[in-house]
Amino acid sequence: MKTKIFLGILLINFTTIINAQQYDCGDIWRSIDDYQTGRYSNITFTGHVCLTDSLKNKLISVLRNEYTDEEMDARITRDMGSKWLQYIERDTRNILAKDSLLNYQQIKDSLMNAELAYWKTKAQNRRIDKSVITLISFLDIKEAIPTLHEAIKDPKRYDTYTIEIALARLRDSVYYKKYFNEWSKPFDNEKDMIQETGHKKRLIFLATQESMYALSKYLSIDKGEYTVSGSAELYYHVGYDVLYTLYQGVKNEDFQQYFKENFLWSFLPMYAIEKKDVNKPAISFAIDWMEANKGKYIIDRDFSVRLED
Repeated sequence: MKTKIFLGILLINFTTIINAQQYDCGDIWRSIDDYQTGRYSNITFTGHVCLTDSLKNKLISVLRNEYTDEEMDARITRDMGSKWLQYIERDTRNILAKDSLLNYQQIKDSLMNAELAYWKTKAQNRRIDKSVITLISFLDIKEAIPTLHEAIKDPKRYDTYTIEIALARLRDSVYYKKYFNEWSKPFDNEKDMIQETGHKKRLIFLATQESMYALSKYLSIDKGEYTVSGSAELYYHVGYDVLYTLYQGVKNEDFQQYFKENFLWSFLPMYAIEKKDVNKPAISFAIDWMEANKGKYIIDRDFSVRLED
């Protein structure tokens, strides 16, 4: 099964941009190899993912921090650097200078083995990058749920918040309920509507009929007391911010067609409105449409928003 994945901005202080272009399916495997061998500190890729059982198993293995022999050798070699043999040679000669009766090769082998063991242990105890966890949730690899439940018990090696929201997206009942309730609760602080709306937009990450409908309930909030980019003529609007998110996440043809035909696009962000609001009917349309089509949304599960602590 070939699944196209688009991660707008991955999550939590880490950014991965994935372009909606056609690339070969080896791209994700190359990125995994780069991550496992230490070339890069996270998994990034561009294009399409050929979601096969072998890829699922590999990502679960990476989540467990398991290596093939080739990956471990490559990682150790990269981590130790190009001059490590010179240092071993230097240390061997320093030891011999103090005791000439010692065997040169035995000392050198002992130092090399100790060095290799140190770097292997370090690799086996590394902290798993958030990108691994998030990618698993975006690809809907439910087979990883038991491993994620084990990983959440190890906060030294895993980011527990990332695991929790990954489990929520994978429909783990406990964490789905927790974050659905948290992200859909009423505004706590109307003096910081931009931040509060950012919290509400996390509902689209869950990508369910219920979460999309809950997000649509914020369309009617009309707050215009916050200027955009220091301009007295432009205002931040909660409803338009939510509308823009729904427009990107709900792909029903008639919903999309309305905005293509009736929305007056400009160089401004969709949520930055002028005093003369020419797109106000779009809000009414979206409110009515989301209500009339409740439970029938075609959701783009590959779309996401920025998630922060």
